[in-house]
Amino acid sequence: KLVVALRNRYHLKCSIGFATLILKPNIPELYDLYVKADSLGVDYFDLLPYLPDNTEFSNTTNTALWPDEDGVNEFLQIYEKIIRAKINHIRINDFVDPDLISKYYLRRMRKHDWQCMAGFKNIFITMSDPGRKGRFEPCVFMCKAHIPVRDFNYDLKKIWYSGQARAARRKIKQCDV
Repeated sequence: KLVVALRNRYHLKCSIGFATLILKPNIPELYDLYVKADSLGVDYFDLLPYLPDNTEFSNTTNTALWPDEDGVNEFLQIYEKIIRAKINHIRINDFVDPDLISKYYLRRMRKHDWQCMAGFKNIFITMSDPGRKGRFEPCVFMCKAHIPVRDFNYDLKKIWYSGQARAARRKIKQCDV
């Protein structure tokens, strides 16, 4: 609510997204999360696959959070319900592909099935760094470029066009995961 209020107050031209992981226990709640995100006034809803180990994208170790085949089928049904929903203005992010998510969870995805757009189409801003100074992260999985936002006076445009961000995007393009 606060981020949406600040965007509106200062007439900022940015989109705000709400992201959630697709986990075995929260699949039944995904539609309600979508409705809640819309009620908050955000623009995009992201459904992200669960990575048991964020340092190794190809690690698909089975955990209690990993959806089984029944969970994947339930996810697909709820995804269809979200797509058919006629609510205010929120949209599913363009890169959400239910077929790829199904392939991923059922361990049928091949490297040629997807192209990573980290650092080009989306970025992450986090305040969870140990120094609480804030980090700009083009890719939270493999690139590991942590650009301190405080060093750029919290100016996202300066960060986006910085040499550090360009170097991170070059590294992302070379990623073979």
